[in-house]
Amino acid sequence: MVTEAARASLFRSLRGLSTFSACLLLAARANAQAAPSDRSDASAAANSEAAPADGTSPSDASHEITVRGNKADALKRASGSSTTIGQREIRNTQPESNAELLRRVPGLQVRTEDPMGLRLNLGVRGLSPTRSRLILMEEDGVPVVVSPYGEPELYYTPMVERVQRLDVIKGSDVLRYGPQTVGAVVQLHTFDPTLRPGWYIASQVGSRGYGSLQARYSGTSGDIGYVAQVVRKSGDGYRNMGFYATDVFGKAVLTHAAIGQLSFKIGFHDDRARTTYTGLTVRTSAEYAPAECSTRPLRSAAPVYVPSPRPVRTFVSR
Repeated sequence: MVTEAARASLFRSLRGLSTFSACLLLAARANAQAAPSDRSDASAAANSEAAPADGTSPSDASHEITVRGNKADALKRASGSSTTIGQREIRNTQPESNAELLRRVPGLQVRTEDPMGLRLNLGVRGLSPTRSRLILMEEDGVPVVVSPYGEPELYYTPMVERVQRLDVIKGSDVLRYGPQTVGAVVQLHTFDPTLRPGWYIASQVGSRGYGSLQARYSGTSGDIGYVAQVVRKSGDGYRNMGFYATDVFGKAVLTHAAIGQLSFKIGFHDDRARTTYTGLTVRTSAEYAPAECSTRPLRSAAPVYVPSPRPVRTFVSR
């Protein structure tokens, strides 16, 4: 009898424990089902508070992202060496040609062929500067030479009045810019459109009939910026090396959030200079000196450089 009573008591205890556990499980399940609904109500309330007043959904709202970079830091991280000549330095220097700017870059040798730098001969640390064959020059990312692979000779150089900024890159990084980069890559950046419309007019007058006139107009209308410039130079030059040059270019830049930035540029260049492919020719002083200067013949014929009488004309249209 005692054994049967103990078994009955144990059975009742186990049944009560199982009933209590079932109640706890049902309560936990009810709380778990109620929590997501509370969170959804809270998120709905937050979305309703953050929704714009005009009724547009948050997904349709535009978000402004600003990306900032420092080109000086990027040049420091690049392999090799890089030099940048900015607009302020160009304005303070007032150069007559790109040759004057490139002389300020360490490692570059510039050989002048004509009085105004219309024909640029540029070398790097011992490389031949003849026609800048081993230098790749770009204007707004486009090679200046017509055929950089077949004929890399640089017969045309953009006028310095076009240049707003100049970059010279040397080292292993130049391999990604294209062919003929054994020496360096020279990147010329033309003027960008200004936010407010405005004119820039400059003129110069010098000896030996030198004169220049530069006029530029720039501005922005909506998403489109524009700039147009006309430059005219002429002079007798030293050693009777006369020249004249006319340069015109225009650029339009479309800036839009959907497409980024789209640029269109057109240019015209025409110049004529009393120089040839060989540059200066050599004559003796006996041939060059006037007859009335001396009645006795010259004993030594020292070489005197005089210009060739045949002019060279360059015409470029892009």
